[in-house]
Amino acid sequence: MNLNLKSKLLFLSIIPLLFVIVLSSIILFEFFNNKKNLEHTKYRILEAEAISKVIHYMQIERGLTAGFIASDNLNSKDDTLLLAMENLDKSIYEAKFLFLHITKNSNSHILNILDSIKSNRKGIYLLNMPISEAKGYYTKNIADLLAFIKTIPTTMDDKENRTYIAAYNHLSAAKEALGEIRAALNEVFTTNIF
Repeated sequence: MNLNLKSKLLFLSIIPLLFVIVLSSIILFEFFNNKKNLEHTKYRILEAEAISKVIHYMQIERGLTAGFIASDNLNSKDDTLLLAMENLDKSIYEAKFLFLHITKNSNSHILNILDSIKSNRKGIYLLNMPISEAKGYYTKNIADLLAFIKTIPTTMDDKENRTYIAAYNHLSAAKEALGEIRAALNEVFTTNIF
């Protein structure tokens, strides 16, 4: 092997240089994947938060609706009920905006649920329904939204945040169970029939 000095130096510098280039590309690829994963996780957390806000305002509206129906105070102009309805409409709008414009998640199922909640509340006059049907309407829609939140951790690769979202889902389900009890008790205490 009769290589001149220039060839030997070139050969000795190319191997480490290729090694550095390969390692750098692997590290950059990992950084890029981590960034995409964190962005995906962030968007799923924002979606869970937005849906939870809708659920929260639906629970408030359910309790107020049950109380008004039970008390035979069917005045739909009541400030607390109107405020609850306004807050729910605002949270639905914010959730739809988040899904369509920020996270760009065009999940038609959840968007259809949000649309139906908003349109059905306007079309169905809930205060003229029996209490059980009005509570059932809210409870069914809340259950659908909770089912969506339950699917979010399965789409996430980040174990820690997946665990947090699963715990958040369990907390939301417990809050919903307490909300159903609160709506039933609101009805009982309003009518004074035990």
